[in-house]
Amino acid sequence: MSKHLINQTNVNGIEMVLECGYDRPTGSFFANIHSEGDIYYTSLVELRSKDSGWLLTVTAEHGLVVPRKMMDRLAIEAMFDGSNDFIEHEPYTQTESDRRLLQLGFRQQMPSVLPTDNPVWAWFTDSEEDLGTYALLQSKDYQAYVPSLLCDVLPQEGEWPVLDEQDVLKRLDTMHARLLKGAFQKHPGEGIGAVLNRILGFVPPILQLESKLFVVFSDHEFVQDKTGFWAGDCWAGFSAAKVFGPCEVTAEEGENCIPIHEAYALASGALLKVQSFGVKSIADDDLCASCGHCNYRPGDMSSCSKDWPGYQDSDGYLKVCFASDIAI
Repeated sequence: MSKHLINQTNVNGIEMVLECGYDRPTGSFFANIHSEGDIYYTSLVELRSKDSGWLLTVTAEHGLVVPRKMMDRLAIEAMFDGSNDFIEHEPYTQTESDRRLLQLGFRQQMPSVLPTDNPVWAWFTDSEEDLGTYALLQSKDYQAYVPSLLCDVLPQEGEWPVLDEQDVLKRLDTMHARLLKGAFQKHPGEGIGAVLNRILGFVPPILQLESKLFVVFSDHEFVQDKTGFWAGDCWAGFSAAKVFGPCEVTAEEGENCIPIHEAYALASGALLKVQSFGVKSIADDDLCASCGHCNYRPGDMSSCSKDWPGYQDSDGYLKVCFASDIAI
């Protein structure tokens, strides 16, 4: 049985020790996670077989990353039926990308299942929104979310890695892939601006190409228990955002749908939630005067049927109206 030790600060800022390896007699991985004598997780009580997907799910749930060098070694041990090595790895400092992906619910994937020298499909997720499984295509300077089924149709073997990033984009565009379709972000204690900044900040090159995308988001309050590394936290001020191609989604109750360029404006602070009091009444806008979808009328400051009809710019002019589903 091999044993690997690594120190790492998880996404919640807790210094943890991950102890894992491959057990030859059972043909399974194992994992123990502890911090200053407190045991956060142990696989000893689980009798089922534990593959690489299980190992990487457990580490992700506790806000930890398995570094590439360590993962390569674990993959080799699994392929060749284990070893008796004891390895203490250098402490790992999570990158901003690591933290963001963990917060989004992504988990890593063992590289042993991938063709040699291919860009690594390093992370994937089973979406809770029935959107299928999505992967992250990751190369030196480029990241893109794509349906993981595209792993089977992208060029294999000798064709990688000669393609540059633009070639990758061109191939995916040829397959009519909505590269960000289904991207999903949720986070406790943050407003919608912060959530949009996170989801829009992952792959700017893709967003520029996919200018017809829409963002569906909600911003509401509730409390919910969550397993994994959020255990014990109180989820309040919950915000969520999803990205879709045109005509692929209808906003449900409590959700709002805006074009991607409006989402950028909202995330940057260029658009603000309509204020009840201000220098200018939003009811003076022609949009509100002729809309007819709610009871708002010029000079009336309080009869919007949705409490607030949308977002306004810094001058107080209405730019996005959810009462009428009109954006100007």
